[in-house]
Amino acid sequence: YTTLFRSCIRKMIRSKYFTLQYLNKGIASFPYQHTDNVDRPQRIPKTYAKKNTIGGNGHENATLLRLLPLIIGDRIPEDDEAWTVLMDLKEIVELVLSPKSTEESIQYLQTKIQDHRQILNRQNSHDHGWLLSSYLTPYLQPHDSEFGLW
Repeated sequence: YTTLFRSCIRKMIRSKYFTLQYLNKGIASFPYQHTDNVDRPQRIPKTYAKKNTIGGNGHENATLLRLLPLIIGDRIPEDDEAWTVLMDLKEIVELVLSPKSTEESIQYLQTKIQDHRQILNRQNSHDHGWLLSSYLTPYLQPHDSEFGLW
């Protein structure tokens, strides 16, 4: 999902909602606590667009995705397509990383993935939704674990 994450960040920067410097300042100064402090996101490198990555590991990027509305959400119009894609992705990642799932939550996750794919298809984006749903298919079963799926 980091390629999609990078693409959305890039679109919002190009739309001049914020600068990379502003985003990185928000990442660096956010008051992380508990596990968020352990999985503190890294600043996004200036070369993120050329290198096709925002850097960081999976835990750090999941933390950044989850906290992004608190870091920059007030600068983004609610109807911005890149923001909508990111917020859908955020919800999907939170559902996948949930320590417990039920048949209902899995059905909701499948619906969110289908909705996410439709948004991406309307934007003529690479079909990241297909990649996401293909990757997650083996995990779409109820679970109850202190570590979630991972």
